[in-house]
Amino acid sequence: MIDLREKITSCTFFQDNEQFVKEMLDIIVDERKSLEVEALRKIERKDKYLADQRAFELEKLKLQAQNPPASVGDSPQMDSGPMKLDLKTVLPTFIPDKDDLSLLLTMFERQMKLLNVPADFWVSHLIGILPSDIGRLIAREPEEMFKNYAHIRNILLQRFKLTVSESFSVDIRNRIIPLGKISFSS
Repeated sequence: MIDLREKITSCTFFQDNEQFVKEMLDIIVDERKSLEVEALRKIERKDKYLADQRAFELEKLKLQAQNPPASVGDSPQMDSGPMKLDLKTVLPTFIPDKDDLSLLLTMFERQMKLLNVPADFWVSHLIGILPSDIGRLIAREPEEMFKNYAHIRNILLQRFKLTVSESFSVDIRNRIIPLGKISFSS
């Protein structure tokens, strides 16, 4: 490196053209300054991006703290008020002609207990997952009995116990004795 410097300074071309050398040095200095400025801008952009990311994450954490997601287990936040959940995705769709209501109610009760939903809100959640005609049956109950899940459960079981057992017995008869296979002639 030192040899190169000595060769350049001892060269007559550079000694005779001071203006050229000065311009070349100015260009080199300007290029280095512009590279330095660009590097500083790049660092500033990166710092701004990181600051924006941190602000976004902080805002996200604040929103999560205000509205915690529904989680399973005992949590002091769960007891503060009614839960927001979509039982239609958790429980199967109830078809009155085919499904067993007691099984649906058992699964419903387990979900409510698992999510720590207060018993006062069980009936309103139950209406949301049942077909509208069954919901109307529940809505006809007196207001003082409306929040009583045990009462509503008994009404539903009494109403649908016969229809489920009747449809079950008809289904069994159709499986055992297909239509048109029995003749009473001797």
